Amino acid sequence: YRFETWAGEGVEPLDKPKASVLIDANKTVTAQLVELVKLQVLVLPDGAGTSESSGTYDKGAEIDLKFESAFGWRFVQWEGPNIQDPTSPETKIKLDTDTTAIAICEEAKELVFDTDEKP
Repeated sequence: YRFETWAGEGVEPLDKPKASVLIDANKTVTAQLVELVKLQVLVLPDGAGTSESSGTYDKGAEIDLKFESAFGWRFVQWEGPNIQDPTSPETKIKLDTDTTAIAICEEAKELVFDTDEKP
């Protein structure tokens, strides 16, 4: 969980995890927290590219999911839940729980054109 704010009378400051409360009567003070979830991004096969999208995020957040192919590889698709466009290397994913997203890649083929004119 991540601290978000305080709710209640007389709490100062409301946006800091450590706060002061003047106790001059019966009061209820509540810390409002946001649940955190983890995103793990895997690349298959290993070494076919990279993604810096792994991390810990607020539950329910839409996160940018980005993949960059290594030389000789091309992106095919994402596998995992709640991915907006699984066919795009840059898309969004909605995180409702701890999630693993997998970037599936395949070897890229190189096409070379011979432009030399032959007699």
